[in-house]
Amino acid sequence: ELLPAGRFWPVEAYHQDYAEKNPLRYKYYRWNCGRDQRLEEVWGEDAH
Repeated sequence: ELLPAGRFWPVEAYHQDYAEKNPLRYKYYRWNCGRDQRLEEVWGEDAH
Protein backbone atom coordinates (compact mmCIF):
# COMPACT_ATOMS: atom_id res chain seq x y z
CA GLU A 1 0.00 0.00 0.00
CA LEU A 2 1.35 3.40 -0.97
CA LEU A 3 0.50 6.26 1.32
CA PRO A 4 0.63 9.96 0.50
CA ALA A 5 3.89 11.62 1.46
CA GLY A 6 3.87 13.70 4.60
CA ARG A 7 5.03 17.24 5.02
CA PHE A 8 8.47 17.95 3.52
CA TRP A 9 10.96 20.20 5.28
CA PRO A 10 13.93 21.41 3.24
CA VAL A 11 17.26 20.93 4.98
CA GLU A 12 19.23 23.93 6.17
CA ALA A 13 22.18 24.91 3.99
CA TYR A 14 24.77 24.08 6.66
CA HIS A 15 23.82 20.39 6.40
CA GLN A 16 24.82 20.26 2.74
CA ASP A 17 28.21 18.75 1.83
CA TYR A 18 28.93 17.78 5.44
CA ALA A 19 31.56 15.19 4.48
CA GLU A 20 33.44 17.69 2.35
CA LYS A 21 33.25 20.54 4.87
CA ASN A 22 34.03 18.37 7.91
CA PRO A 23 36.18 15.48 6.66
CA LEU A 24 37.60 14.47 10.04
CA ARG A 25 34.22 14.53 11.80
CA TYR A 26 32.67 12.61 8.94
CA LYS A 27 35.44 10.01 9.13
CA TYR A 28 34.74 9.46 12.83
CA TYR A 29 30.99 9.32 12.20
CA ARG A 30 31.43 6.84 9.36
CA TRP A 31 33.65 4.56 11.45
CA ASN A 32 31.50 4.71 14.59
CA CYS A 33 28.16 4.14 12.86
CA GLY A 34 29.30 0.63 11.89
CA ARG A 35 28.08 0.86 8.32
CA ASP A 36 31.40 0.11 6.67
CA GLN A 37 32.08 -2.82 8.98
CA ARG A 38 28.65 -4.29 8.27
CA LEU A 39 29.07 -3.91 4.51
CA GLU A 40 32.41 -5.68 4.78
CA GLU A 41 30.78 -8.53 6.75
CA VAL A 42 28.02 -8.95 4.17
CA TRP A 43 29.86 -8.29 0.91
CA GLY A 44 33.55 -8.77 1.71
CA GLU A 45 35.86 -7.24 -0.87
CA ASP A 46 32.90 -6.42 -3.13
CA ALA A 47 31.69 -3.86 -0.57
CA HIS A 48 34.13 -1.23 -1.84
